[in-house]
Amino acid sequence: MLFLVVVLYISITNKRECFMNILQVVRCVFKLNSALPLKNDISLKAAQISFAHKLYNECIYEIKERMLISCKIYVMHNDICLNKRGNLAEVYIPEKIPLYGTPAFKNYGVKMIVSLHVRNFDDIIYIRCIAHEMSHIILDSLRSEYRNSEIATDITTMILGFSQVVKSSRFNCGYINGKNFWTTYYLIKLLQFKKNILALFSPISNY
Repeated sequence: MLFLVVVLYISITNKRECFMNILQVVRCVFKLNSALPLKNDISLKAAQISFAHKLYNECIYEIKERMLISCKIYVMHNDICLNKRGNLAEVYIPEKIPLYGTPAFKNYGVKMIVSLHVRNFDDIIYIRCIAHEMSHIILDSLRSEYRNSEIATDITTMILGFSQVVKSSRFNCGYINGKNFWTTYYLIKLLQFKKNILALFSPISNY
């Protein structure tokens, strides 16, 4: 199917940046790692469970919970408006979205549209679309310097535990690929290893 070989354009506007060199990618990984909770990777099998049973709302909820997003997200499945711009997914984020983690953010609602065609035919790309769009919400609500970067949005998705999903779907959609992908992938693996080792040997509190 042709849609599987089309690059995934998830830009909200044409101002989204889609290029980084290796040094910029490394800097981005470290800066986002300091701002976000580094999560261990979810396996493809675990990520696909709800989708396999056609529990799409549960699938979206699980991604949202894993990415620690407390705001309300209203997801619509519609190809008509997306096809006009060649997109597989879009999220509509107001300029004055409340800061991430605040009570106002928790009560806020964000609209997302995802391709019905993707939902019906490809679970991994569907999960990738949802996670990528949710990463846009996180970066915007953090007022991150990377909020307009599509590659940084993919990196955010990987830091929050979806590296295997990004790896599996990188030839069909997304913005991070080639050396940028593998640099990010192994750097995050090292950071996860360090985090897990420190947790293993950290003293256990008696209180």
